[in-house]
Amino acid sequence: IGKVYQGLGLHAQAQPLLRGALETRRNLFGDRSPAVAESLHHLAWSVEMQGDDGEAESLYRRALELRHASLGGSHEATLETMSSLAGLLRVRGRYPESEQLYREVLAARRKHSEPDSPAIAALSKVVFSVHWSASALADETLRTSHICSFACHLSKRCRMSSGGFSPRTRKPLSRVIPPEWQQS
Repeated sequence: IGKVYQGLGLHAQAQPLLRGALETRRNLFGDRSPAVAESLHHLAWSVEMQGDDGEAESLYRRALELRHASLGGSHEATLETMSSLAGLLRVRGRYPESEQLYREVLAARRKHSEPDSPAIAALSKVVFSVHWSASALADETLRTSHICSFACHLSKRCRMSSGGFSPRTRKPLSRVIPPEWQQS
């Protein structure tokens, strides 16, 4: 039920249920099982959407550790958690760490995909973007230009028919875009 609430963007309602599922899985399977790692990943995402980046990072790191140990570094679930952690680090402005994780995901996915697949192209763009952000955003002029461009891009892609931003994108947008640029 927690994942249903999560899918609806009702993260405050999802969290107690996700925490309960995590404890149940720990009791049934032990602390090091893939099932516990899955619960940690889902809880981390919900916590991130609620804006608690510190706890989300800790949960993602624990999930990644467990998935890597139990499933291996190239398993899709491990790559999913690695990508989620990289995205969180990117939002937090920790570009070198984010870039390194994205590069690891890209390398693993290249081994199992066609070189010209859309997924590889999209992930390559993300790696480039994070790399560019790490170097170019040091300059204030480029930072402002990038944020304005990013805000414009997101506002065009993330609007719902009601004219507002979706609940899932509002929180990340508010971390990057000054409030006066956001639309209600």
